[in-house]
Amino acid sequence: DAKWVGVWATDIEKYKLPTIPMTESDIKRCHDLLKDPRYQEGIWKKELEVFLKIKRKAELEAFSKYGLTNITDKYLPHKLELAKSL
Repeated sequence: DAKWVGVWATDIEKYKLPTIPMTESDIKRCHDLLKDPRYQEGIWKKELEVFLKIKRKAELEAFSKYGLTNITDKYLPHKLELAKSL
């Protein structure tokens, strides 16, 4: 069972992360994923739709704006705990 621990679209807004524009390939990938039955409801669908709305993405390194250890000390443990409930 796969877990998405990367940056979610809602994380970009929540943490005010620096972003880069999504590429045409990124946008196509989102549309393709939304056609997959596994991503047509719940949190997956919501996150993909937000990505398509904002057309921006962020890398995990964007969390360095909060300090070098923020991602390992706070963000990833939180995401892994959240992933257990999905």
